Amino acid sequence: MPEARDCCQMLIRLWDMNNQVWETHQVEVPGKPKAGPRDAYLIVDGMHVEPDQDGNFIRDDYTDLELDAVHAFASARLTIDLWEKTLGEKIRWAWWWGIWRPRLHIEMYDPFTSASYRREERAIKFGSYGPDKRLTRRALD
Repeated sequence: MPEARDCCQMLIRLWDMNNQVWETHQVEVPGKPKAGPRDAYLIVDGMHVEPDQDGNFIRDDYTDLELDAVHAFASARLTIDLWEKTLGEKIRWAWWWGIWRPRLHIEMYDPFTSASYRREERAIKFGSYGPDKRLTRRALD
């Protein structure tokens, strides 16, 4: 598990599909999160969402696509945090060699899938599903 000095708390917005609203939640990230959003484990490809002055991603002026990027990042971050707490150690991606640790890439829109993990691409890809094209990047599962 990451040491306390290596982590910080970050506020993010997550989409509540049941109530169709954005809710603010707190997640733990290694180090200080950066624009993207990204941290030592994850990066949202093709996005450049800036955190507020406190390093949080809860500004009121984000576009829907920027909020989706924050939600996808936060969902992945929450999942990693839960696994690390359960395992009692840091998750190490299969492609980590020594000190060099490329990030897991989050792709916001893949027209060919609802959602999938692609180990060979070091990526999680989000798409849509159903006749109304629900966005999987807004799902917590």
